[in-house]
Amino acid sequence: MIFAYIIVLTCVWWIVFYMVLPFGNQITVKPEPGHADSAPTKPRLGLKIIITSAISVILTIIIVNLIEYGHFAKFVDKYVNWLNRY
Repeated sequence: MIFAYIIVLTCVWWIVFYMVLPFGNQITVKPEPGHADSAPTKPRLGLKIIITSAISVILTIIIVNLIEYGHFAKFVDKYVNWLNRY
């Protein structure tokens, strides 16, 4: 059971992290020599990691519980039946 949580949390964490990563970035107006023109001035990675972790824990609990109690399987069956109609 804990293994399922770890696997789902890892996958969800990275997906959410890549979604949260561009929020609030401001590009440097006058970059220093040797720096990329598109590099953010203050990336605030610590805050983004904390936000990502909180969102990921909540989503992981929801996903694993949906799978464990069979609600996800019912949803997939309905979706497959809908697809078979067309």
